[in-house]
Amino acid sequence: TRGVLEVLTSERTLLQSRTIDDTDRRRVLDRLGSIFERRCGERHTRPETEIDASTVEALFEVALAWLDHAVAANRRADGLYHGYNLASFAPDRLGIERLPEMLEGQVAVLSSGTLDSGTCADLIDALFESELHREDLDTFLLQPVRRLPSLIEKGRIPETAAGRFGLFRDLESRRDEWLIERGSDGRLRFAATIVNVRDVDRLLDHYEEDPDLAEAVTRERAGIRELYESVFNHLAFTGRSGGMYGYEGIGCTYWHMVAKLLLAVGENVERAIDRRDPPAVRERLGAAYHRVRDGLGFRMHASRFGALPIDAYSHSPASGGARQPGMTGQVKEELLARRIELGVRFENGSLHFRPPLLLDEEWLASPTEWTIPGREETTVPLAADTLAFQCCGVPVVYHRHASASEIEIEFASGERRTFPGDRIDADLTRRICGRTGDVDRIHVRIGSVGPTG
Repeated sequence: TRGVLEVLTSERTLLQSRTIDDTDRRRVLDRLGSIFERRCGERHTRPETEIDASTVEALFEVALAWLDHAVAANRRADGLYHGYNLASFAPDRLGIERLPEMLEGQVAVLSSGTLDSGTCADLIDALFESELHREDLDTFLLQPVRRLPSLIEKGRIPETAAGRFGLFRDLESRRDEWLIERGSDGRLRFAATIVNVRDVDRLLDHYEEDPDLAEAVTRERAGIRELYESVFNHLAFTGRSGGMYGYEGIGCTYWHMVAKLLLAVGENVERAIDRRDPPAVRERLGAAYHRVRDGLGFRMHASRFGALPIDAYSHSPASGGARQPGMTGQVKEELLARRIELGVRFENGSLHFRPPLLLDEEWLASPTEWTIPGREETTVPLAADTLAFQCCGVPVVYHRHASASEIEIEFASGERRTFPGDRIDADLTRRICGRTGDVDRIHVRIGSVGPTG
């Protein structure tokens, strides 16, 4: 802990620049790596030590500064953020290569808590203008659509590149096809039996034992390895999302990730309210939330969604609607997002009801009765301009257009108690969350609702 703290603190001046160059990046990594190498080597002999809390706190503080810098450095010119970076090692250098934009990268940065509310709203706007946006469903793809090479096209060695290597000419003259082979189409490829660059190394080691080939292998080994990696680019392989066109692949909407996006925007709405950001910024974020929500589930018509919109589906490929039903992770995100919409929050042990995202159409236009799920014998009369739900099994009724915000508790004993504002005290919160049964109903009278909080 102390060693990592010393490195990150002594190198902190690098954070004054927007980016860190390859040499500095490698130096910091090597310094940190040497600490962990030493610690791993001592793990069986080093006695336990105590570290004071202030040291741990200082480590967290400086580590967060480095992480915040990394987030800012990954902002793209189009307003999106790089989601995945590839490390490219060379002597005394550590380079960074970027993968294409991906939806999960945008979700990650929105969830990081490092962006101010205005930048979050800008990012959502940029998403709708990007190649990640899918117009037919007004939602988002995992990554942009692109054409993959056909199976026949894969693995081809450009003739201009092949011509640089005398070893290739020698192998072709011998009709040796263990490293390279020429297909019936006349194209040169690496042999189909080669799995990765380690196989290339083993073949080169074998050829190096041949006196007639040794000089060429020694001279050309690095170039051949580099050529192999450039042809297949294994470092950038991302699995099915970058190699298939269905089942969470290219051109595919993965509904769980869209639900994660929705939740991330909702969390930023809450942060904007907590920070008392200007109303205009909060309104932008609220509008962004509902724009993302409009491309999800129940707000779609079945003919557009391709299935029952209230059901959970894994994905929608570019060629059609929803596919692969099941209890996906989307369900979890939707439940959490709905909690944000209803404004149910726990702060310092107290239960708060502060709905920032309810729409006008959610409020009842005329009186009705609500039969409590699981409690068929219990009905709750609901007036116009109310809505109701359950919190820890207790019916909660929202009333809007109240003169001031207040909470009224109905107890099973018949007693009633009123709290001004939007908060229930910690003792009563524990009883509600503990499902003691002594709280029969909660009425929340809301003085103001909407994206501004």
